[in-house]
Amino acid sequence: MKKDIRTKKMERLVLENKSKKDIESIIEIYKEQLGIYLTEDHFLKLNESNNILSLVYRNIIFQYRNEKHLNYNDIIKRKEIMVQQLTKKMDDQCIILNQNINGGENRRYGIKLKLKECIHLLESTERSFCDGKLTTDVVIVSNELKYGFAIEVEEHAYLFTKWGIVNEHVKGLE
Repeated sequence: MKKDIRTKKMERLVLENKSKKDIESIIEIYKEQLGIYLTEDHFLKLNESNNILSLVYRNIIFQYRNEKHLNYNDIIKRKEIMVQQLTKKMDDQCIILNQNINGGENRRYGIKLKLKECIHLLESTERSFCDGKLTTDVVIVSNELKYGFAIEVEEHAYLFTKWGIVNEHVKGLE
């Protein structure tokens, strides 16, 4: 019994150490290659990030309507329209998830930033690391998950999903 508790504690400590190193690496990459300065305080804990992603993906499957696009240029157009719809919300605190530029294991970290900084980070990553196309899913959500969008990368297509965003206003937040 005690061995089992110690093993679990050791596994948790190893994961926390890996997470700390991942975050330090991501901070360095963003600073050196994109000129974006982040601190450890910008990052959510790994389990919090995973919980948000699970909730978002569950809602994408069961609640939200998504659009399938074969051409990434269509995704760029959808993203541009959506950014225009969110103009009044650019200073809202949001979370961007799944920017795994570290190339390490499949650990996804949420980064807390203003919406305009999330959009800038997404677009900078597209240009600098992905030859203009995303290679991994990206989710941007408000802190309360009331609105957001997801771009999912499939083998031969892209899925674009948005919620809480209607025309030029964010639903329920006018």
